[in-house]
Amino acid sequence: MGAAVVGTGFMGRTHVEALRRAGVSIAGILGSSESSSRHAAGELSLPRAYRSFEEVLGDREVNAVHLGVPNRLHFDMARAALEAGKHVLCEKPIAPSLD
Repeated sequence: MGAAVVGTGFMGRTHVEALRRAGVSIAGILGSSESSSRHAAGELSLPRAYRSFEEVLGDREVNAVHLGVPNRLHFDMARAALEAGKHVLCEKPIAPSLD
C-alpha cells in the first residue's frame, strides 16, 4: 500500500507521521504550490513532491490519498480520488454543507 498526503500544514504533517508509525509507504506530498510541496518533501524526507493533484491521482504507486486540506476542498478532492480508484482518508467534515 502506498499513500500520498495532500496538504503540507499541521494535519498533513501529522498524517505523514501516523503513516510512518503504521509502516505505510509514503509516495510523496502535495502542497498548495510546487515550492511548498518541495519544501515539505525535503523537510519530511519524502521521495516525491507532487506538482498537482492530477499528478497524485495518476501515480500508480499511490493506492490511498490522505486529504489534510481546507474543508471547502474535501468533497471535490475526495470524489476525484475515489473516481481514480484510490482509497481516501479525509479530515472531517467531508463537506461544508449537506448539499
